[in-house]
Amino acid sequence: MSNTNIQLVEAVNNTFTKNDTEAFLQLCTEDITWNMVGEFTLEGKDAIRKFLDDAGAEPPQFTVTDIFATDEKAVGYGDMQMKNKEGNYDKYSYCDIYKIANGKVAAMITYMAKYK
Repeated sequence: MSNTNIQLVEAVNNTFTKNDTEAFLQLCTEDITWNMVGEFTLEGKDAIRKFLDDAGAEPPQFTVTDIFATDEKAVGYGDMQMKNKEGNYDKYSYCDIYKIANGKVAAMITYMAKYK
């Protein structure tokens, strides 16, 4: 099962790099929660859809360092770049922790630190 969960995280990352909100949400449970630590917590697909649609940002560019998983959880971490409001790229390190239920993402906790 852990290899399947690693593939799930890879699929999630792929949807973000394509800015494909609906493909991401298909990988999630209806009652998913997404906690962006220190920023917000979103509950349910509709809240996440609205947030991602309102962001309207250019897709991030990921460099995944590692993904590891158990039967019910997975962790992925690495670096990413996102375009800011001024049109320049900001670089971040990230760590996403996933709770997985019935082969879908039930909860996601994201830690991000911006490089200075």
